[in-house]
Amino acid sequence: WFLRPIGKITLKRADRIIAVSNELGEDIRKQYKVPEDKLVVIPNGVDIERFKPRDASELRERYGIRDEKVILSLGRIDRQKGFHLLLKSLPAILKGNKNVKVFIVGTGSYLGKLKDMTRRPNIQENVIFTGKVSDEELPKYYNLADILAFPTLRIEGLPLVIPEAMACGKPVIATRIGGIPTIVKDGENGPLVKAGDLEMLKAKIIGLLNDDYLRKKLGKNARKTVVEKFSLDRMVEETIKVYEEILRQ
Repeated sequence: WFLRPIGKITLKRADRIIAVSNELGEDIRKQYKVPEDKLVVIPNGVDIERFKPRDASELRERYGIRDEKVILSLGRIDRQKGFHLLLKSLPAILKGNKNVKVFIVGTGSYLGKLKDMTRRPNIQENVIFTGKVSDEELPKYYNLADILAFPTLRIEGLPLVIPEAMACGKPVIATRIGGIPTIVKDGENGPLVKAGDLEMLKAKIIGLLNDDYLRKKLGKNARKTVVEKFSLDRMVEETIKVYEEILRQ
């Protein structure tokens, strides 16, 4: 509540406001009564040459991954990010397919709780906590994965994790919340699920793991989406245009 007046003053004084997603832009427009001609949507972009499909054999060897399917989830480890929902869904996933590994990448205050969760349903052997990984190795982890799971419970702008994974040709199972639907199109490049809906999350993950054709098709479409609309070059070009337009006025 105490940030709202500051935000209102800042937005009022701004010549242009750049929102990173359609949903966030609409939220700003409604909450702060911002004129439409003052608001520009420019999604976060990623380096499509750094994040692209590539061989992940080095990581497979490091972690002893052979024919297992890999579900990747990464980010700041707190409860709002929904990592616990992924772990709760894992026993049901393993009933139909024992050859599944979940990689959780990142650190945070909720990490200890997640590790405790793997002990109760006895799924320790199927969950790997990597801790923080270097920026250099991050693309390798995306390419190790078959699926990226992003079951966040909080309102997101447009988390870079999603376009980075998609640029590597991976389908993303994500929550229909905040700006995520700007990039993840349900049934086109990855499934969307309702926030907190554990049954839907289970069903979507199991469906993708069991359907190699669909998984590859969505992954191919995911890469195409990022190359065409969410590249770093495109973001820079559109941002420069905004500055040039303002300077001409």
